[in-house]
This record gives sequence, structure tokens and C-alpha cells, in this order.
Amino acid sequence: HIIGTMDNSVANRNVPDPRNWQGSGNRSVANMFIDLGHGVELTDEQFQEAMAERREMHQLTKNDAPIGCPLCLVLPKSDRELAEQAVAEAEEELERARAALEAAEHGSVARKESDPKR
Repeated sequence: HIIGTMDNSVANRNVPDPRNWQGSGNRSVANMFIDLGHGVELTDEQFQEAMAERREMHQLTKNDAPIGCPLCLVLPKSDRELAEQAVAEAEEELERARAALEAAEHGSVARKESDPKR
């Protein structure tokens, strides 16, 4: 949630023509929030550290649902969880490789049976 105010007076150098009233509509919204599009680059570790600080600052628990911060309660996976995930992925890949090998072997047996010269 953000709130913007528009200084449409002559004192505001950023207003191209203060004679044009800008109190509502797309033009005023664009002018009020034009500088909100900046980004910050963080490594994964920096991001997790910042999120941990935010959780601590807001005293969030796993049962909270912080509005406006959907990532506040996304906790990094533990080393054990990462290892278990890697093992599960490796087992799936091994199963796919076995199935491909079996299909290839089955195909060569079928070709041998259908070709009497072999």
C-alpha cells in the first residue's frame, strides 16, 4: 500500500506546467510515483539475511500472514532439506535413464526377432 501526494505548485520544479491541475487520473499517479521503480541487487545470502531481519523486526511467527510482504515467511531450506531434494532429483533422473535403457533394449530385441537374418 502506498500513498502519494502531488505538489502541483510553481515551487515544484518537476511539474512541467503547474497551470494543469493534477488531482486524479493516470497522469497524477504517474507523476507522484515516477521514482518508485528502482531495484536493489542482493545475493541469495544477503536476501535471506534481510528477510530474517524483517521477520525479527516484525516479530513474525510461522502462523502470521504479513500483508504486503509475501516473502517474509519464506524460510531458506536447511542443508538437510537441500540434500534430500538433490537425492530425490537424482533418483528420478536414474529412473528415467533406466526406463530409456529398457526401452532401447526392448526395441533392439524386437528388431532382432523381426529380422530373420540376425
